[in-house]
Amino acid sequence: MSLKDRTTLLSEIATFINDNAANDITAAELRQRLLDLTNSYPNLVDDSHLLSLKEYDSSRTYTIGVSAVFNGSVYKCTAVTTTGVFDPEDWEELTPTYLKIGEIDYTELNQASLTHTVDFYSLPSGHEIKDVWRRVSTAFVGASITDLSMEIGVASDLNKYGFSMDMLTTGRKSSENKDIESDTAATNIKATFTAVGANLDALTAGVVEIYATIKKVF
Repeated sequence: MSLKDRTTLLSEIATFINDNAANDITAAELRQRLLDLTNSYPNLVDDSHLLSLKEYDSSRTYTIGVSAVFNGSVYKCTAVTTTGVFDPEDWEELTPTYLKIGEIDYTELNQASLTHTVDFYSLPSGHEIKDVWRRVSTAFVGASITDLSMEIGVASDLNKYGFSMDMLTTGRKSSENKDIESDTAATNIKATFTAVGANLDALTAGVVEIYATIKKVF
């Protein structure tokens, strides 16, 4: 009984079970072909552990076309081989889901100025960012600050992925804008905060969370 690929199995079936006009198909030859088939293909009972999707295993080497689950999403390997720490550059996400790509609290805005920009996420090359949601889970508070807004974008367009949103009350807001920033390099996604009435270092509370769908395209 041997483990054989499909081409070999088909060739041997054609050779040994091709024609029995001369009564030359023996029980041994037929038995061998059946044993090889049984050994070469997974069995729904004995090999069920091989037939379902498994969590990504950093100790395993993956090849093109193999699928795995990572952080709740299904990915297909696009690299010739990949192993070790999960590298999104080597995989295509088949079931894109919302990811929490950032969380910014008031302490990160401790600036003696009315405006401050924070780099909160690095978008991998060839990846699309879309469906950006912002959620103020804790309202921002600061003495004499009468208005505080946030925009999301990149260096060339600071409000590309999320136009002005009030930070002084809890709530959420989405943006339909989407894009692939670069095919060859990672791009910083930025949040720009603008205060009215007092500088940002007057803030004493506040948390905003950012979610988006990130999908590898190239």
